[in-house]
Amino acid sequence: MNTLYLGDCLYVLRESVPDESVDLVYIDPPFNSKRDYNMFFDDKKIQTQRIAFEDTWTLKNVADSLQELHTLEHDNLWALLIVYQKVAPHAFPYLTMMALRLMELHRALKPTGSFYLHCDPTMSHYLKTVCDLVFGPSNYRNKIVWRRKGGSALKGMKVYSNAIDILKAQRSAPRSR
Repeated sequence: MNTLYLGDCLYVLRESVPDESVDLVYIDPPFNSKRDYNMFFDDKKIQTQRIAFEDTWTLKNVADSLQELHTLEHDNLWALLIVYQKVAPHAFPYLTMMALRLMELHRALKPTGSFYLHCDPTMSHYLKTVCDLVFGPSNYRNKIVWRRKGGSALKGMKVYSNAIDILKAQRSAPRSR
């Protein structure tokens, strides 16, 4: 009760969270930024850095997830991912990884619960389609856009700055039994 978990939600959900037991989910997953994120240790004796996580998704690092998704009874989700494999191959491995986590989050969420997905514009539109299949399109409530300080479209700029993040608000859907 009233527990905050830090880490990969897939394993925590499967090992620790019962069905329909969560009122609120907020996730801020990797955004498929194709970057490595480092942790720095600043010790007087040791100054070093270590990779905290890699935000690059390939078929190699999601092969198990892909196999598991294929065995689950969610034909529409599987079909959507196969389409993305052809039309958006850069997004396909990431969406495969996220699909399993979204299904587990939906399982754990109470029918009256709320789900918030924080993502940047690189993957948010793809994730919305996956969320529509997992939660049901009628359960999409709204998107929350916040503007980060410092981003602007100044005269003479050739590219608009990426100065927003998007949160997608969903409510839980009744489950078919």
